[in-house]
Amino acid sequence: MTTEEKLQMAFQLARLGVDVIEAGFAAASKGDFEAVKLIAEEVKGPVICSLARALEGDIELAAQALEGAERKRIHTFIATSEIHMKYKLRLSPEEVLERAERAVAFARRFTDDVEFSCWVAASARWARAAAVRARPPPLHLKKALASKWYVCVAAAAPSGGHAHLLLTSRRPLT
Repeated sequence: MTTEEKLQMAFQLARLGVDVIEAGFAAASKGDFEAVKLIAEEVKGPVICSLARALEGDIELAAQALEGAERKRIHTFIATSEIHMKYKLRLSPEEVLERAERAVAFARRFTDDVEFSCWVAASARWARAAAVRARPPPLHLKKALASKWYVCVAAAAPSGGHAHLLLTSRRPLT
């Protein structure tokens, strides 16, 4: 879609009463950045969101693109499957948790509305975690690390430090 087509789609979604529009991945390209920025400036009503990897540069670009939004959200994510951690990120599970924690805390410098997700490549699906909803940690994380997993969710809590956490059950891998 072109930037103009994305803007028209966002206007239509706003007219339909959609509460959140994930407008794009600002760090992916100049075109995506411009589309997120234009939607943030022009579309009123819904929360306008930009996707960002759990990297400060991505999060900063998302925040810049969202500056003109009436209501904004940064959705940061990281890969958590064993294969991604080992071969793509070259990080241990502990390091992935630390990066996720830092990403959420960094994103909160720009907005209190932060969503965090884990990409689980083995099942080719997202495991969503945010201030109001979270999936249990991936099965391959050791029990000792599982409790740290929820630190990421707690870090996304509103400024008062309270979060309502709803754990959803895992779907079987298919």
